[in-house]
Amino acid sequence: ITYTLIVTAGEVGTVSSEGGTYDFGTEVTITADEVEGYTFMGWSNDDSQDSTSITFNSSTERIPYVEIQNPTIITLNSDISITANYESETAQSGRVEILNLSSLYKTSDIKYWIDYGNTKVTNPTADILSISYDIGDFVSEWDFGRPFNKFELLLKPSQIETIMTKIGLFLENSNLINQSNYQEIRNVEMANIRNYLEGGADSSTQIAFGPQTRILLMAFSTSDGDGPPVIKIPGTRRFVLHELYHSFQKNLLEQCVNEHPYSWLTEGGARYFEAANSGEISNTDGFQWLLKENYNNLAYREGTFQSSTDAAVVLRLMVERGWLDDSTILDASFFDGCMEDYNDSNENFVQAMSLYTQVLKNSSDNYYFSSEALSSTSNGASFSLDVTASNSSNYTLSGTDRNGNISGSDPNLTFSVGDTISFVVNAAGHPFYLKTTAGTGTGNTISGITNNGTTNQTIIWTPTSTGTYYYQCSLHGGMVGTITVQ
Repeated sequence: ITYTLIVTAGEVGTVSSEGGTYDFGTEVTITADEVEGYTFMGWSNDDSQDSTSITFNSSTERIPYVEIQNPTIITLNSDISITANYESETAQSGRVEILNLSSLYKTSDIKYWIDYGNTKVTNPTADILSISYDIGDFVSEWDFGRPFNKFELLLKPSQIETIMTKIGLFLENSNLINQSNYQEIRNVEMANIRNYLEGGADSSTQIAFGPQTRILLMAFSTSDGDGPPVIKIPGTRRFVLHELYHSFQKNLLEQCVNEHPYSWLTEGGARYFEAANSGEISNTDGFQWLLKENYNNLAYREGTFQSSTDAAVVLRLMVERGWLDDSTILDASFFDGCMEDYNDSNENFVQAMSLYTQVLKNSSDNYYFSSEALSSTSNGASFSLDVTASNSSNYTLSGTDRNGNISGSDPNLTFSVGDTISFVVNAAGHPFYLKTTAGTGTGNTISGITNNGTTNQTIIWTPTSTGTYYYQCSLHGGMVGTITVQ
């Protein structure tokens, strides 16, 4: 009995044998040759497929990895047609240049993920070089000057030189070349990158050479702790989208990150972006994955910010509360101006940070914010001030505000959004008004306040927005003071 073996190399590449007719049980060794500019991705036939068959939009977290065999041995017990699959190492997506030396994930899939991310960002300002490659098993903890560990080195020396050459050309064609310190920056960063590559670093970084020049360096592994090797499509897809997003953050430079009190928001925004877009690509709810991470990690529930997931969940809660527009996160404009509106004076932000751990799970394994997280009012403080008047020149106030004790004639006051302020008025002949603009009369009053304009009752006010306000006698222009709400 004889059988036919047909071996092809697809659109590119060559193989050691085109096949032929063989006796039953014959073992035939075939090899796919290396092709410059292309990566061999494995063999496929009608009955079995390699990792190239794994769809880019998979929602399965872990798929068993079958090592690519090259050369491979075919045992003839039927007619067989087998193809050597190659994938181009390079692609272009908008302003992102892609160099992918991975045999685990196709360049076309990485391009699809980057294409998808590109559609969400308006007016990107940076030229980006995305570099990805494979690493082997975990070796040890390491110090590369970044939080990378050491893994088995799989890159060939020629591939490392391909990466270094590509980076050199990318930088030479950038606007950095006109900067006086260009050569110094180039030499330092290229030495660092070579160290990562040759040392087997599990690189996961965006290197900002400047606002308009970014490099993404991403290492892919099949390592899964002590378990068998796996392909992690959703995890890798999120990884790529996460690092891509950092390159979209226009102000993600050292000064902005280091000087902002909540610099972890830069990681939270990237985590939010990866969850939203990875979910859309796989037709799943990416935020379910995000909330599950929050629910399952006890450290998060203790209220300590330890990862990008914490920050992303804070942002998601603000979106669900209507305090933040989802589109500003996805298009990266949230980070314009170094997130200057997100600090301790932003009561909504502060409240979200106090409630983000309140994620629940129902019997269908769906994760959601608790009703308290979605409806709780601000944790503002309560203050009380006595208001009297002994003449037509000044009010006399006595009590406390955010700065401490208050006492005297027409003092300026300071409160925060969400504070509850009680003005206990006893000032016959001097109507006490809370206003948006100073001046006599009854115009420009703050709306929604009971007893505004009273002379002998209590006015209770809970400010809902920051700004400058005033207390004012409607009859006497000199009886006025400033209220700052922060």
